[in-house]
Amino acid sequence: MVNLDVFDKQKKESLTGLDHSKKGTFDAPIHDLIVYINSLHDFFTTSSCSGRIIVFVEGDAKKKGCKWLVTSHDVIQHTQVIEAIEGEVELKPIVFKCESFILHVQCRTQEVAQEMLKVAMECGYRNSGLMIGKKKKIMLAVRTSHGLEVPLVFNNQARVSNEYIEELVKLANSKLEENFIRINKFFDRFKATFKDVD
Repeated sequence: MVNLDVFDKQKKESLTGLDHSKKGTFDAPIHDLIVYINSLHDFFTTSSCSGRIIVFVEGDAKKKGCKWLVTSHDVIQHTQVIEAIEGEVELKPIVFKCESFILHVQCRTQEVAQEMLKVAMECGYRNSGLMIGKKKKIMLAVRTSHGLEVPLVFNNQARVSNEYIEELVKLANSKLEENFIRINKFFDRFKATFKDVD
Protein backbone atom coordinates (compact mmCIF):
# COMPACT_ATOMS: atom_id res chain seq x y z
CA MET A 1 0.00 0.00 0.00
CA VAL A 2 1.36 3.38 -1.02
CA ASN A 3 1.75 5.96 1.70
CA LEU A 4 -0.52 8.69 0.33
CA ASP A 5 1.14 11.37 2.45
CA VAL A 6 4.47 10.50 0.82
CA PHE A 7 2.93 10.78 -2.66
CA ASP A 8 1.44 14.20 -1.88
CA LYS A 9 4.78 15.40 -0.53
CA GLN A 10 6.62 14.15 -3.62
CA LYS A 11 4.08 15.78 -5.91
CA LYS A 12 4.40 19.13 -4.15
CA GLU A 13 8.19 18.99 -4.26
CA SER A 14 8.21 18.01 -7.93
CA LEU A 15 5.75 20.65 -9.11
CA THR A 16 7.29 23.48 -7.10
CA GLY A 17 10.89 22.58 -7.93
CA LEU A 18 13.09 23.80 -10.75
CA ASP A 19 12.52 22.65 -14.31
CA HIS A 20 15.83 21.02 -15.23
CA SER A 21 15.20 20.87 -18.99
CA LYS A 22 17.31 23.07 -21.27
CA LYS A 23 14.26 25.13 -22.20
CA GLY A 24 12.88 25.35 -18.68
CA THR A 25 9.21 24.99 -19.68
CA PHE A 26 6.77 22.40 -21.03
CA ASP A 27 6.78 21.91 -24.80
CA ALA A 28 3.97 23.95 -26.37
CA PRO A 29 2.26 20.98 -28.13
CA ILE A 30 1.73 19.16 -24.81
CA HIS A 31 1.40 22.11 -22.42
CA ASP A 32 -2.34 21.63 -21.82
CA LEU A 33 -1.93 17.87 -21.40
CA ILE A 34 0.80 18.29 -18.77
CA VAL A 35 -1.16 20.95 -16.88
CA TYR A 36 -4.25 18.71 -16.89
CA ILE A 37 -2.38 15.65 -15.62
CA ASN A 38 -0.76 17.67 -12.84
CA SER A 39 -4.13 19.08 -11.80
CA LEU A 40 -5.41 15.61 -10.98
CA HIS A 41 -5.31 14.07 -7.52
CA ASP A 42 -3.59 10.82 -8.51
CA PHE A 43 -0.84 11.88 -10.92
CA PHE A 44 2.05 14.22 -11.56
CA THR A 45 4.53 14.40 -14.41
CA THR A 46 8.26 14.07 -13.84
CA SER A 47 9.55 14.57 -17.39
CA SER A 48 8.18 14.92 -20.90
CA CYS A 49 8.93 15.71 -24.54
CA SER A 50 6.31 16.42 -27.18
CA GLY A 51 8.48 14.96 -29.91
CA ARG A 52 11.18 16.74 -31.87
CA ILE A 53 13.56 16.82 -34.79
CA ILE A 54 17.22 17.32 -33.91
CA VAL A 55 20.51 17.47 -35.78
CA PHE A 56 23.63 17.20 -33.68
CA VAL A 57 27.36 16.63 -33.79
CA GLU A 58 28.20 13.53 -31.79
CA GLY A 59 30.25 14.28 -28.69
CA ASP A 60 33.36 12.57 -27.44
CA ALA A 61 32.74 9.62 -25.16
CA LYS A 62 34.93 11.19 -22.45
CA LYS A 63 33.39 14.66 -22.66
CA LYS A 64 29.85 13.37 -23.07
CA GLY A 65 27.16 15.59 -24.49
CA CYS A 66 26.96 16.79 -28.07
CA LYS A 67 26.73 19.97 -30.12
CA TRP A 68 23.18 20.83 -31.20
CA LEU A 69 22.84 22.21 -34.72
CA VAL A 70 19.05 22.05 -35.17
CA THR A 71 16.34 21.38 -32.60
CA SER A 72 12.62 21.84 -33.18
CA HIS A 73 9.38 20.62 -31.63
CA ASP A 74 7.64 21.40 -34.91
CA VAL A 75 8.16 20.55 -38.58
CA ILE A 76 11.25 22.01 -40.22
CA GLN A 77 12.60 22.97 -43.65
CA HIS A 78 15.27 20.81 -45.25
CA THR A 79 17.30 23.96 -45.90
CA GLN A 80 17.75 24.36 -42.14
CA VAL A 81 19.55 21.03 -42.01
CA ILE A 82 21.68 21.67 -45.08
CA GLU A 83 22.77 25.09 -43.82
CA ALA A 84 23.58 23.69 -40.38
CA ILE A 85 25.76 20.96 -41.84
CA GLU A 86 27.56 23.28 -44.24
CA GLY A 87 28.37 25.63 -41.37
CA GLU A 88 29.98 22.86 -39.36
CA VAL A 89 33.73 22.44 -39.85
CA GLU A 90 34.49 19.87 -37.14
CA LEU A 91 35.44 16.47 -38.51
CA LYS A 92 32.92 14.59 -36.41
CA PRO A 93 29.82 12.54 -37.25
CA ILE A 94 26.57 14.48 -37.60
CA VAL A 95 23.29 12.73 -36.85
CA PHE A 96 19.67 13.45 -37.79
CA LYS A 97 17.05 12.25 -35.33
CA CYS A 98 13.27 12.38 -35.09
CA GLU A 99 11.94 11.52 -31.64
CA SER A 100 8.34 10.82 -30.69
CA PHE A 101 6.34 11.90 -27.64
CA ILE A 102 7.49 10.58 -24.28
CA LEU A 103 5.95 11.15 -20.87
CA HIS A 104 6.89 9.99 -17.37
CA VAL A 105 4.18 10.13 -14.73
CA GLN A 106 4.24 9.21 -11.06
CA CYS A 107 0.96 7.61 -9.97
CA ARG A 108 -0.68 7.46 -6.56
CA THR A 109 -1.78 3.81 -6.82
CA GLN A 110 -1.08 0.82 -9.01
CA GLU A 111 -4.75 0.72 -9.99
CA VAL A 112 -4.80 4.22 -11.55
CA ALA A 113 -1.40 3.56 -13.13
CA GLN A 114 -2.73 0.43 -14.82
CA GLU A 115 -5.78 2.33 -16.03
CA MET A 116 -3.58 5.07 -17.50
CA LEU A 117 -1.36 2.42 -19.11
CA LYS A 118 -4.45 0.94 -20.74
CA VAL A 119 -5.34 4.34 -22.20
CA ALA A 120 -1.79 4.76 -23.52
CA MET A 121 -1.77 1.32 -25.14
CA GLU A 122 -5.17 1.93 -26.76
CA CYS A 123 -3.78 5.13 -28.30
CA GLY A 124 -0.83 3.36 -29.90
CA TYR A 125 1.88 3.82 -27.28
CA ARG A 126 2.94 0.18 -27.43
CA ASN A 127 6.28 0.69 -25.67
CA SER A 128 4.67 2.10 -22.53
CA GLY A 129 5.20 0.41 -19.20
CA LEU A 130 5.06 0.54 -15.41
CA MET A 131 7.90 0.47 -12.93
CA ILE A 132 7.47 0.11 -9.19
CA GLY A 133 10.44 1.29 -7.14
CA LYS A 134 11.79 0.00 -3.83
CA LYS A 135 9.79 2.55 -1.87
CA LYS A 136 6.61 1.66 -3.77
CA LYS A 137 7.06 4.64 -6.09
CA ILE A 138 4.85 3.89 -9.10
CA MET A 139 6.13 5.33 -12.38
CA LEU A 140 4.48 5.12 -15.78
CA ALA A 141 6.32 5.74 -19.04
CA VAL A 142 4.17 6.59 -22.07
CA ARG A 143 6.19 6.05 -25.24
CA THR A 144 6.42 4.51 -28.69
CA SER A 145 9.17 3.61 -31.13
CA HIS A 146 7.67 5.90 -33.79
CA GLY A 147 10.88 7.74 -34.76
CA LEU A 148 14.08 7.52 -36.75
CA GLU A 149 17.82 8.17 -36.44
CA VAL A 150 20.32 8.30 -39.30
CA PRO A 151 23.86 9.62 -39.84
CA LEU A 152 24.20 12.56 -42.24
CA VAL A 153 27.94 13.17 -42.12
CA PHE A 154 30.67 10.65 -41.35
CA ASN A 155 33.67 12.88 -42.09
CA ASN A 156 34.66 15.69 -44.43
CA GLN A 157 34.54 13.36 -47.44
CA ALA A 158 31.49 11.25 -46.68
CA ARG A 159 28.05 12.80 -46.30
CA VAL A 160 24.57 12.28 -47.70
CA SER A 161 23.29 14.36 -50.61
CA ASN A 162 21.07 17.42 -50.30
CA GLU A 163 18.37 15.50 -52.16
CA TYR A 164 18.52 12.76 -49.53
CA ILE A 165 18.22 15.35 -46.75
CA GLU A 166 15.17 16.85 -48.44
CA GLU A 167 13.40 13.47 -48.55
CA LEU A 168 14.51 12.63 -45.02
CA VAL A 169 13.03 15.87 -43.66
CA LYS A 170 9.74 15.14 -45.46
CA LEU A 171 9.61 11.75 -43.78
CA ALA A 172 10.49 13.17 -40.36
CA ASN A 173 7.92 15.96 -40.69
CA SER A 174 5.28 13.38 -41.56
CA LYS A 175 6.20 11.31 -38.51
CA LEU A 176 6.07 14.40 -36.29
CA GLU A 177 2.63 15.37 -37.58
CA GLU A 178 1.37 11.82 -36.93
CA ASN A 179 2.92 12.10 -33.48
CA PHE A 180 0.87 15.23 -32.68
CA ILE A 181 -2.34 13.56 -33.89
CA ARG A 182 -1.63 10.64 -31.55
CA ILE A 183 -0.96 13.03 -28.64
CA ASN A 184 -4.34 14.70 -29.18
CA LYS A 185 -6.03 11.30 -29.25
CA PHE A 186 -4.29 10.34 -26.01
CA PHE A 187 -5.27 13.64 -24.34
CA ASP A 188 -8.92 13.22 -25.36
CA ARG A 189 -9.03 9.61 -24.14
CA PHE A 190 -7.22 10.52 -20.91
CA LYS A 191 -9.67 13.35 -20.12
CA ALA A 192 -12.60 11.03 -20.77
CA THR A 193 -11.13 8.43 -18.40
CA PHE A 194 -9.78 10.61 -15.60
CA LYS A 195 -11.53 13.59 -14.07
CA ASP A 196 -10.44 15.49 -10.98
CA VAL A 197 -12.11 14.28 -7.80
CA ASP A 198 -10.80 17.02 -5.48
